[in-house]
Amino acid sequence: MRQKACAFYSAVDYIKALRLCTVLMEEIRWAVEVYDVMAVPPSNPAPRLDDDATLSSAASKPAATPEPDTFDLGNMTGIPAIVQPRGFTTVPPVFPVGIQFYGKPFDEATLFRVSHAYESATDWHKRRSPLAGAAAAAKPASQRSVHLTG
Repeated sequence: MRQKACAFYSAVDYIKALRLCTVLMEEIRWAVEVYDVMAVPPSNPAPRLDDDATLSSAASKPAATPEPDTFDLGNMTGIPAIVQPRGFTTVPPVFPVGIQFYGKPFDEATLFRVSHAYESATDWHKRRSPLAGAAAAAKPASQRSVHLTG
Protein backbone atom coordinates (compact mmCIF):
# COMPACT_ATOMS: atom_id res chain seq x y z
CA MET A 1 0.00 0.00 0.00
CA ARG A 2 2.75 2.48 0.91
CA GLN A 3 4.72 1.67 -2.25
CA LYS A 4 1.75 2.77 -4.36
CA ALA A 5 1.49 6.06 -2.47
CA CYS A 6 5.20 6.75 -3.03
CA ALA A 7 4.77 6.39 -6.78
CA PHE A 8 3.05 9.80 -6.82
CA TYR A 9 6.11 11.74 -5.59
CA SER A 10 8.07 13.54 -8.26
CA ALA A 11 11.86 13.60 -8.47
CA VAL A 12 11.77 17.28 -7.49
CA ASP A 13 9.80 16.46 -4.33
CA TYR A 14 12.23 13.65 -3.54
CA ILE A 15 15.26 15.98 -3.87
CA LYS A 16 13.53 18.57 -1.65
CA ALA A 17 12.87 15.87 0.95
CA LEU A 18 16.53 14.80 0.90
CA ARG A 19 17.62 18.41 1.44
CA LEU A 20 15.16 18.77 4.31
CA CYS A 21 16.45 15.53 5.78
CA THR A 22 20.00 16.93 5.74
CA VAL A 23 18.87 20.04 7.61
CA LEU A 24 16.99 17.89 10.12
CA MET A 25 20.06 15.71 10.67
CA GLU A 26 22.14 18.81 11.46
CA GLU A 27 19.55 19.99 13.99
CA ILE A 28 19.42 16.56 15.61
CA ARG A 29 23.22 16.43 15.74
CA TRP A 30 23.14 19.59 17.85
CA ALA A 31 20.43 18.19 20.15
CA VAL A 32 22.23 14.91 20.81
CA GLU A 33 25.46 16.76 21.55
CA VAL A 34 23.66 18.73 24.27
CA TYR A 35 21.45 15.94 25.66
CA ASP A 36 22.24 12.29 26.33
CA VAL A 37 18.62 11.19 25.79
CA MET A 38 15.48 12.90 24.53
CA ALA A 39 12.00 11.79 25.63
CA VAL A 40 9.12 12.45 23.23
CA PRO A 41 5.66 11.07 22.53
CA PRO A 42 6.13 8.19 20.07
CA SER A 43 3.50 9.10 17.47
CA ASN A 44 0.44 11.04 16.51
CA PRO A 45 -2.84 10.31 18.30
CA ALA A 46 -4.56 7.11 17.25
CA PRO A 47 -7.06 7.49 14.41
CA ARG A 48 -10.73 7.64 15.24
CA LEU A 49 -12.50 4.32 14.91
CA ASP A 50 -15.40 5.89 13.04
CA ASP A 51 -13.21 7.23 10.21
CA ASP A 52 -14.57 6.15 6.87
CA ALA A 53 -11.14 5.28 5.49
CA THR A 54 -10.89 1.53 5.14
CA LEU A 55 -8.54 -0.72 3.27
CA SER A 56 -11.28 -1.73 0.85
CA SER A 57 -12.00 1.86 -0.16
CA ALA A 58 -8.39 3.04 -0.09
CA ALA A 59 -7.86 2.30 -3.76
CA SER A 60 -10.75 4.55 -4.79
CA LYS A 61 -9.60 7.50 -2.66
CA PRO A 62 -6.56 9.66 -3.31
CA ALA A 63 -3.71 9.01 -0.91
CA ALA A 64 -3.85 11.38 2.05
CA THR A 65 -0.66 13.11 3.02
CA PRO A 66 0.45 11.46 6.26
CA GLU A 67 1.12 13.72 9.21
CA PRO A 68 4.74 13.57 10.38
CA ASP A 69 5.29 12.02 13.76
CA THR A 70 8.27 11.33 15.97
CA PHE A 71 8.80 7.89 14.43
CA ASP A 72 9.76 9.76 11.27
CA LEU A 73 12.45 11.63 13.20
CA GLY A 74 14.43 8.47 13.92
CA ASN A 75 13.79 7.03 10.48
CA MET A 76 14.97 10.16 8.70
CA THR A 77 18.03 10.85 10.86
CA GLY A 78 19.15 7.36 11.80
CA ILE A 79 19.39 8.06 15.53
CA PRO A 80 18.54 5.13 17.81
CA ALA A 81 15.21 5.04 19.63
CA ILE A 82 13.23 2.84 21.98
CA VAL A 83 9.55 3.02 22.97
CA GLN A 84 8.03 2.17 26.35
CA PRO A 85 4.37 2.07 27.44
CA ARG A 86 3.30 5.03 29.60
CA GLY A 87 -0.43 4.64 30.11
CA PHE A 88 -3.77 4.72 28.34
CA THR A 89 -6.05 7.36 26.89
CA THR A 90 -8.69 8.56 29.32
CA VAL A 91 -11.68 8.60 26.97
CA PRO A 92 -13.25 5.63 25.22
CA PRO A 93 -12.12 3.84 23.22
CA VAL A 94 -9.09 3.28 25.45
CA PHE A 95 -5.80 3.15 23.54
CA PRO A 96 -2.32 2.55 24.92
CA VAL A 97 0.09 5.50 24.78
CA GLY A 98 3.84 5.44 25.02
CA ILE A 99 7.01 7.39 25.51
CA GLN A 100 9.91 7.26 23.07
CA PHE A 101 13.54 7.82 23.99
CA TYR A 102 16.09 8.97 21.41
CA GLY A 103 19.80 8.71 21.99
CA LYS A 104 23.11 9.57 20.47
CA PRO A 105 24.23 7.71 17.35
CA PHE A 106 25.93 4.40 18.23
CA ASP A 107 25.02 4.80 21.92
CA GLU A 108 22.22 2.28 22.19
CA ALA A 109 23.59 1.12 25.55
CA THR A 110 22.51 4.41 27.14
CA LEU A 111 19.04 4.00 25.68
CA PHE A 112 18.78 0.51 27.11
CA ARG A 113 19.84 1.79 30.56
CA VAL A 114 17.31 4.67 30.46
CA SER A 115 14.57 2.37 29.20
CA HIS A 116 15.31 -0.20 31.90
CA ALA A 117 15.32 2.49 34.60
CA TYR A 118 11.97 3.82 33.34
CA GLU A 119 10.47 0.33 33.23
CA SER A 120 11.79 -0.42 36.73
CA ALA A 121 10.28 2.80 38.11
CA THR A 122 6.83 2.25 36.54
CA ASP A 123 4.46 -0.65 36.07
CA TRP A 124 2.91 0.36 32.73
CA HIS A 125 4.49 -2.62 31.01
CA LYS A 126 2.48 -4.94 33.28
CA ARG A 127 -0.91 -3.28 32.69
CA ARG A 128 -3.42 -4.05 29.96
CA SER A 129 -6.14 -1.85 28.55
CA PRO A 130 -9.65 -2.51 29.90
CA LEU A 131 -10.69 -3.68 26.44
CA ALA A 132 -7.86 -6.24 26.27
CA GLY A 133 -8.69 -7.49 29.76
CA ALA A 134 -12.39 -7.87 28.94
CA ALA A 135 -11.63 -9.73 25.71
CA ALA A 136 -9.31 -12.16 27.49
CA ALA A 137 -11.83 -12.80 30.26
CA ALA A 138 -14.60 -13.45 27.72
CA LYS A 139 -12.73 -16.35 26.11
CA PRO A 140 -13.30 -19.86 27.36
CA ALA A 141 -10.44 -21.20 29.45
CA SER A 142 -9.46 -23.61 26.68
CA GLN A 143 -8.79 -20.68 24.32
CA ARG A 144 -6.88 -18.40 26.72
CA SER A 145 -3.50 -19.98 26.20
CA VAL A 146 -1.73 -22.01 23.57
CA HIS A 147 -0.42 -25.42 24.57
CA LEU A 148 2.25 -27.00 22.44
CA THR A 149 2.50 -30.75 22.37
CA GLY A 150 5.64 -32.57 21.39
